[in-house]
Amino acid sequence: MKIIRISFILALVAALSVINLLYFFNTRETLIRNQTNKVEVVIDTIVSSIESDKKAEKYFNDFMADELRTAAIAIQNALPPDIEDVESDELVRLAKELELQGITLFTQQGDDVVGTKSNLPEQIGLSTKLWAEGMWYQMFHQLLTEHEVTLIPGFGEKRKNFWSGPIDTSSANPNMVSKWGYYNDGTTNYLINPFMDDESISLYKEHAGVNKTIDDAENREDFVLDVSVVNSTALIEGERTTRDTGIVWLSDKLKVYGDYRYQSLDDRKHVLEALGKDDSIREIVKIKDEAILKQYHPVPFKNGDNLDDELVIIVASDYSLIQKELNEQLIQQLIASSIVFIIAFGGLYMLVRLITRRERTIFNVQEIYTEHIQSLFKTVREQRHDANHHLYTIAGLMKIEAYEELTRYVETLVNLEEPTRALVDVNIPAFSGLLQSKLTESGEKGIEFEYHFEHMEHLDLKLEKITDLVRACGNVIDNAFHAVLDNPITKPKKIVIYGLYKNKELTISIQNNGAPISSDELSKIFSFGYTSRKNKGGSGIGLASSKKSLERHGGTISVNSDPEFTRFIIKMPVSNKEILES
Repeated sequence: MKIIRISFILALVAALSVINLLYFFNTRETLIRNQTNKVEVVIDTIVSSIESDKKAEKYFNDFMADELRTAAIAIQNALPPDIEDVESDELVRLAKELELQGITLFTQQGDDVVGTKSNLPEQIGLSTKLWAEGMWYQMFHQLLTEHEVTLIPGFGEKRKNFWSGPIDTSSANPNMVSKWGYYNDGTTNYLINPFMDDESISLYKEHAGVNKTIDDAENREDFVLDVSVVNSTALIEGERTTRDTGIVWLSDKLKVYGDYRYQSLDDRKHVLEALGKDDSIREIVKIKDEAILKQYHPVPFKNGDNLDDELVIIVASDYSLIQKELNEQLIQQLIASSIVFIIAFGGLYMLVRLITRRERTIFNVQEIYTEHIQSLFKTVREQRHDANHHLYTIAGLMKIEAYEELTRYVETLVNLEEPTRALVDVNIPAFSGLLQSKLTESGEKGIEFEYHFEHMEHLDLKLEKITDLVRACGNVIDNAFHAVLDNPITKPKKIVIYGLYKNKELTISIQNNGAPISSDELSKIFSFGYTSRKNKGGSGIGLASSKKSLERHGGTISVNSDPEFTRFIIKMPVSNKEILES
């Protein structure tokens, strides 16, 4: 039979462990999926915002291209056709009149197109051969030789005798970001390059574009830590820099939108994977020892007019929210598993008892309470403040049941001597055990301990109510012991307990003749942390926890004190189900 019990318990533990593991992984995946779905809503919003930005940028680029072409024709009409006859002062005047950021005239010099004259000195001598791997030079050369361009789709805007390049960083002045236009109709030996800043499109992006959408998402959603749109080429290959200045081209910057605060060394690998699949992927990464759930989503738009650069949205969301909810659900699952285990173990225990001791078909109330009090001891063993009360209770119960060997063993553990007094017999076995142990303790400490009970033989209280009643009475009796022992004047030292059941209410009065309690102390006595024995090891927990535990059952505890006695009065309602039939 013992082998059967052990085998059953091991099988039950194994089954519950497997169930809990499956529950853990399934729950974690569900929580991650739920947060991922929320992130995808944010991503869809960002994608729509980028699409709107692209439409606004196209409109803006078309508008500026037309403006720049008109300005270029005006410049051509105002300048001589030969570059040698053009004066820099004239370019300065024209730039001011036309409200341009600058005007540069380019000429073909060998296999390069070079800035020859400009209102900005830094533009002079500027080589264009290597811009964007020769794509700009290709446009310039066509304009100078053929006076038209074959437009590369998505790379700038084409007009008659005119091409406008994408908004980008100035090679000559990396602090300047401009929209560039280039014109040549064959009547001049130079390429006219008017350009203006991108202030209006920048204002749009700041107040109504993708960055505004990102800010709204980060502020609105508590799970969103950071939203960024990055240039995949810059992330994978590194940012390219302008000429010899070390400043990054606008079109080559890593951060296109957002702040990209949660960068990870694994981002490059995950971005490559997302681009390869052309689909979102999610990963849990560690950043400064913090777990972050990151989602990588390729955007179906290129980075401005740069045909090689693909955009990727990277959303960092708070994994700790998932972990917190997962922990809460795991605790609930463990509690449920523990209940299942206890029920199954209890069923096995009762089945074994039924088989081995057929003559005991009905357990008496005392045996049931004994079993529950043993369980109570296991449950509250970590509660150091209350542990001794329950140890004493168990010792008293064992004595009531005449488990002499077990009683001697328990009394050895709690350092009790075999009491010689009469047994305390109250119809609440756990309470009887507590009083039995306190009766023994009072004899050792020279305290007179009296108890009087009326009509309690009709009670059959619930175990939870008995447990909290024993805890509260134990705390009050202990405090009574301290009160009489701390008062050297009082002799004899006396504690009296009265118990009365009447009109569906149990009243227990515990009084002692220690020093009276002042009115100021009475007002604070049930507050957590308050104790009058701080210098003697008092914690201020016992009475406060007792009050709270009694209130769970609708009970109360009150105190009054006079020069003769201090009385703690506990009242507990009794339901019809807790009254034994006569």
